[in-house]
Amino acid sequence: LSEATRWQLVHYLKSLSPVFEATPPQPLALPPDPGAGHEVARGQVLYQELGCAACHGDQGRANGPSAAGLVDDWGMKIRPANLTQGWTYRGGATPKDILTRLMAGIDGAGMPSYAEAITPVEDAWHLAYYVTSLQERPRWNPITAVAALQGPLPDSPDDPPWPMAERTDV
Repeated sequence: LSEATRWQLVHYLKSLSPVFEATPPQPLALPPDPGAGHEVARGQVLYQELGCAACHGDQGRANGPSAAGLVDDWGMKIRPANLTQGWTYRGGATPKDILTRLMAGIDGAGMPSYAEAITPVEDAWHLAYYVTSLQERPRWNPITAVAALQGPLPDSPDDPPWPMAERTDV
């Protein structure tokens, strides 16, 4: 679609909800990217201090202590993003994409805006680069490898034989 058509679509979709009539858009000012000057270690500290691990887990695997009880604004059960799977991010997986979500939040989904919580605001880049560092490369395989197993089949995902299996992302 052309850019003009995309904007027409955006305006039409916004017309379907009264939320957009009552809430004027707020410009989002992003601090300049420090590029090579980012501090992933500082981002990791911020990740813990700001409570990101409560939902996303210490390693970003969507298994934090609050993850199981999350609900959206309509009371529907939701899961936090698995930050190790950058290819599943709906808003993009670059540091700038992540920074945008950190600063704007995700309305209705329980992801707050950290625009007021991160001071100095340049720390937001450190957090964005830390989240980017959690991403693993996907392992797409057209054929799943099968390993021979002696003894009974595993009963649970925690059984010892599972680490012997080759990981394949589906």
